[in-house]
Amino acid sequence: MKILKSIVGLAIASSLTLNAQTKSSDKLVSGILINANGQYVRALVLGSTKKEVYYKTNPNSTQTLKVKRTSLSGLFLFDPKPYREARALYKGRKYTEAIEQFKKCQELYKNFRELDDNFYTLSGYYQLECYRKLYDFESLSKTLELFIGDKLTRPSHQTQLAVYKLWDAVHTKNWSRLDLMCKEWDKKQVPISVRTQIEYCHGLALEGLGKKTEALNAYAKAMTADFTKSDSIVRQAALNSLRIYADDEEIKLAMKLWKTEDEDKQSAGYGKLAEANALARIYEKADLGAGVALPSKYKVFLKYITDEMKEHLKEKEDAAKEDSK
Repeated sequence: MKILKSIVGLAIASSLTLNAQTKSSDKLVSGILINANGQYVRALVLGSTKKEVYYKTNPNSTQTLKVKRTSLSGLFLFDPKPYREARALYKGRKYTEAIEQFKKCQELYKNFRELDDNFYTLSGYYQLECYRKLYDFESLSKTLELFIGDKLTRPSHQTQLAVYKLWDAVHTKNWSRLDLMCKEWDKKQVPISVRTQIEYCHGLALEGLGKKTEALNAYAKAMTADFTKSDSIVRQAALNSLRIYADDEEIKLAMKLWKTEDEDKQSAGYGKLAEANALARIYEKADLGAGVALPSKYKVFLKYITDEMKEHLKEKEDAAKEDSK
């Protein structure tokens, strides 16, 4: 659909009530048709072909009107109630329920498929997003095979569709291919939410290839790129990092020698143990888990805090007390 963005058009749209929408079938979408001469028609739109838009001016009318799309200078459609409900579920992170509601929307608004950024195609897109956020890669892959996204005009949507190829490689566990694919995105300017996905997928690839140190670096980038919004990926990147630390033989030795006469503060294991301790503390103190508690098997790292870190934390605490005076 061609979304009207002018101030005048939006002012007209915002002045209208949606009573007709609530009294009509969910398949009808309240909208405004803008003619070439600037006149507008309040309408209940039934759908569109490549050449024409079908509508009613009264929900009780038995007559269906049509207008050539080439005769319109603009078309504004209000989000219908079923679609708003689906989006609310999505924003509320109720992804399983959202998927079912978006499927209903696709059935309701299949007659709108010829419009740009239409509710049918958008509902399909958000199903893909729900599967991704649920880490249901099999469903994501199957749904993606049938998805046609050519009606999505926003660059962010098209970029996300391209990134789904990375998630498909995660699904097939083709780590070498995924490593190369992620490297191709290194120099591209992308939204931070997309960068988070790329770095996380790269971490999985590197971990799968046995490159644990490089994987930790990729997971660290994923954790910091979009800390506030990509909480699910941030949490999983942190847990994956802690898993790598927990399996590290040098760290196990450093834990065994902790505070003994054989402790070596210059060893690689001691340094990595300090990193694991810092990550575990951040997970708990900064709510890195976004409501998911730190697993008990990783809480063991919390007690391995170095003397240097203790001194650093004490200095910060003293400085905070001084500032509060």
